Amino acid sequence: MEQFSVSRFPQKFSLGDLVEIVPAPPRSRVEHPRRWHDLTGELATVVSDVSRDYSSNHNWGGRYTVVYLSGPLAGVSGDIYGDFIKPRR
Repeated sequence: MEQFSVSRFPQKFSLGDLVEIVPAPPRSRVEHPRRWHDLTGELATVVSDVSRDYSSNHNWGGRYTVVYLSGPLAGVSGDIYGDFIKPRR
């Protein structure tokens, strides 16, 4: 489960950041990695500041609005939680 290392969180994104949709870490030992619909590996760009930041209670960074750049939702905007995205360079 190296992909869920603590060093990935907390993370903050800025307007225009390119991100990749990734599985989120399990919330407990009995849970599997969580997926954001069927969009793992798709690209998006961040088009809002964090709209709700739970960083005082959680480490994953809040909720963002993105525009999907690839996959079945290409061109569509939607909200996504920070634990389902990672920076894409």
